[in-house]
Amino acid sequence: MKLEIAERRRAPGGGRKSKLTLEQRRYIGGLCEDAFRTEQDRQAKARQKVKMQRARALLAKLKWKRHRFKGDRRRARSIGGSLSQEIDQAGRYHSEPLRRLKGETGSSIRNAIIQRIAMQTKLSHEMVRRCWIEWRAWEKRLRADRS
Repeated sequence: MKLEIAERRRAPGGGRKSKLTLEQRRYIGGLCEDAFRTEQDRQAKARQKVKMQRARALLAKLKWKRHRFKGDRRRARSIGGSLSQEIDQAGRYHSEPLRRLKGETGSSIRNAIIQRIAMQTKLSHEMVRRCWIEWRAWEKRLRADRS
């Protein structure tokens, strides 16, 4: 009786051997991770800049409205309260959820990084992707061992 594909047993160490050594795979994975972290930092700084510009604009609006209703304290306080809440939400007190990084075209930045590293190293897209996955697993094990 023929075994189904899922039930077949493979020999330990069976399968196609990698064309790259462990050091080469880790180097390529490290290149991908460095490029990703650099892009992550760049986009975080851009988001922070936009957030600060919005907070500054709201502060200027608050200052103007308080000056406008200088004689009427009750009205100035009611306007100031709602604007202060907006400023808190725009400022550092409320953190935004983490988002997956996007490139200029709106697609995932990971594919662009993999494509760029594949062109630099003259390897296939899939091999670079597997090296990056292996790097991230290795890095995760290192962090677990340290703690």
